[in-house]
Amino acid sequence: MPEPSQSLRVRYASFLGILLLFFLSGASGLVYQVIWIRLLSRIFGTTTFAVSALLAAFMAGLGLGSFLASRYVRRIHRPLRWFGALEVGVGLYALALNALIPGAERLFLSLIGGLDLALSGENVAKVLLSFLLLLLPTTLMGASLPLLTQQSVHRLSSMGLRTGALYAVNTFGAAFGCFAAGFYCIPSWGMQATTELAAAVNVGVGLSAIAASSFGETIATEKEAAAASKGSTSGLRWAIAAFALSGFVAIGLEVVWMRLFTLVFKGYTYSFTAMLSVLLLGIAAGSLAFARPADRSRDLEGLLGRIQIGIAVTVVALTTLLAYYDEASIYLRYVFGYDFRGHTLSKFLWSLSVLGVPTFLFGAQFPVVARLATEHQGKAGSRVGLLYGMNVVGSILGALVTGFALIPWIGSHRSLKLLATAMMVMALLLVVKKGGPRANTRKLVTAVAGVAAMATALSLAPSDLSYRIHESWLLRDEVLYHYEEGATATVMVAGPRESAFRDKRIIVNGSSASNSTEYGLSVNRIQGSIPFLFARAPRKVLATCFGTGITFGTLSQFDVERIDGVDISSEVIRAASEFKAENYDVVDEGRLRIHIDDGRNFLLKSPETYDAITMEPMPPALAGVSDMYTREFYALCREHLTPGGIMSQWVPLYFLRPPDVKMLYQTFAESFAYVMVFSYSFDTFLVGSDRPLDLSPEKFRSRLVSERLARDLAAIDLAEPEQMFATFLMDREAMLAFSRGAPIVTDDLPFVEFSGPKAVDMTTTSENYLELTRFARPVTGQLRGDEVPPALLEALDAEFREKQSLRDSARRLDALRRARRRHDAAMN
Repeated sequence: MPEPSQSLRVRYASFLGILLLFFLSGASGLVYQVIWIRLLSRIFGTTTFAVSALLAAFMAGLGLGSFLASRYVRRIHRPLRWFGALEVGVGLYALALNALIPGAERLFLSLIGGLDLALSGENVAKVLLSFLLLLLPTTLMGASLPLLTQQSVHRLSSMGLRTGALYAVNTFGAAFGCFAAGFYCIPSWGMQATTELAAAVNVGVGLSAIAASSFGETIATEKEAAAASKGSTSGLRWAIAAFALSGFVAIGLEVVWMRLFTLVFKGYTYSFTAMLSVLLLGIAAGSLAFARPADRSRDLEGLLGRIQIGIAVTVVALTTLLAYYDEASIYLRYVFGYDFRGHTLSKFLWSLSVLGVPTFLFGAQFPVVARLATEHQGKAGSRVGLLYGMNVVGSILGALVTGFALIPWIGSHRSLKLLATAMMVMALLLVVKKGGPRANTRKLVTAVAGVAAMATALSLAPSDLSYRIHESWLLRDEVLYHYEEGATATVMVAGPRESAFRDKRIIVNGSSASNSTEYGLSVNRIQGSIPFLFARAPRKVLATCFGTGITFGTLSQFDVERIDGVDISSEVIRAASEFKAENYDVVDEGRLRIHIDDGRNFLLKSPETYDAITMEPMPPALAGVSDMYTREFYALCREHLTPGGIMSQWVPLYFLRPPDVKMLYQTFAESFAYVMVFSYSFDTFLVGSDRPLDLSPEKFRSRLVSERLARDLAAIDLAEPEQMFATFLMDREAMLAFSRGAPIVTDDLPFVEFSGPKAVDMTTTSENYLELTRFARPVTGQLRGDEVPPALLEALDAEFREKQSLRDSARRLDALRRARRRHDAAMN
């Protein structure tokens, strides 16, 4: 007997309310994922293994929660109330996590130090602690979908519609949370305030669900049980197999896409946010679009197979578009504008072009497999929980296998083709599974068409998309000297065909890391020489971020006992042989100990102290790099400096805006009692210590005993004290005058990571330089006249006056250009 229309309206209204709550839950869940992984990466590091462990812990909790819910959901008579309780639990845990992190850090360090763990043991500790911290809240999150499915599905005929809508709305929420967190919340309020907002949303959702459950009807799971449809056991097996493989392939493709998109979009946080938002939107749209067809289809296996054929073909065909982004972006920016907004819209559109169709089809699978696996509505929640749990298991395996095996062995693009082929094989099995003679003919035609489309896509795609992208970056007369894709990074070394040594450049994950041009040599030689410009000679040095190795090699030419060298990528170290002449083959230097780790995590774990620490990370505007420019990081560095030890931090004036440079300077100046700044054109070096910094030209001259280094410094006009010491730019007083009023960069508010990318090109470089050099001071004010020959003082003063004259002229010319532009704008 049909239900009264009033009851139907109540149920529809109730379902719409559930969808709203699940949207908000999805938004807060994605915010947590972004923030928790970032927070815990500061303890466990940002190596590929450490981040993979955190992601695996997050996903494992989701899978466990889904599995547990699948077992017990049929016994629960008010699933909405349970969902509400779990949401409140997630929100409360999120608020408590910040208080737990210091304890987790102490436990991690005590395990490493107390047990003297090797690298393998350290990795085990990272996995166990990741699970310890994340398993509870993610398990609560994972139970949500099965509970709400059980609450919402009242008829088998609406199984696809209801589950598809739930999955879609939750994923739409995740996309919204990703976009809001990356573009607005974290840049504006910081991670703590964003966490508190997400927790408030969770608690509000939970209390609303509990209140609503008091007025809703109890789910009588046994009363509406119908006879199982024929072949339901077989349908469940096929659904589990297909959805588990889909999870494996989907997350494997996400790993590959992340690597390829990083190459063309560069590693800015907004690039990752744009890509992930589009990926989630595609999945959500696909689930919503196929919710109703899943209920109407009479051949669910065939429908699922056709969807997976579409995934396999479009993944191979559309990913190739990444090779054309550089050319297309010229036209896209012409349409959208050349500012930050135009760049961002261009990335969103190209992400949609590459990911839109395949992610739409990935999302389309969910309502289909949910309907395929469920023989009556009483099992809706348990079936969805089982399917989602198996999908998560596949996802974890896909991330590990792709990141640690496939990409290092066969490269990212071949990995993508292999994953797509695996999806095609499963699709063909589903398409030809069963049917009568007429149905078999249709299935055969579908299978042949799918194979033909896949073969065409594979034949038209480049053999190695990543290699092709790197080849497109070669300048005139350049060749590739080195190329490697590894678990951590993709590394390229390019240079002129005629020279085996000079003018080479190294690119890591699509971003320029360093080079051996005269400019690059000068910057690295200065960075490596700075610790020896002072009266106190360093004996033990920590150097981070290898690049070409020239800074490391320069350090090795002075009388030091030991150099601890840290780089996150073993692939970069293997590329060092291309710069042997410039870095003095430092990798084989007996005093250098290479550690594959990120600099911050290495310092956190290390019991060592150093006389000098040199930091030369990637540009601070890149995602995650700002963690090595924060107040908390400098406090960590101070703990590892001996009394009077110095820290030298590289800060570029390019790809940053003037407020960004001021923030970086203000943070450093507030972190050290004594500070100096050195510069070479558009690269600056901030030097800090807890003791006065006594420059000593004579001692530097006496320490320059390496004939190779002296010869190489002379070649770039840096061998004489008046040349090296003329790189001095300002003292702490001038530095604070330049940066006055700028906010401090902190772990909670890493401003520069979000504001830096808005300097989308090099146009702000000259502006930064001219503003900074207004505050330049002569180095003679830092030298003791009785220890420095008058001729040297006179030479240094003359050098300073000459530079200031050139800078003043440049400022006047810049002012004229600005006035002319204002005049032209007014006339137009």
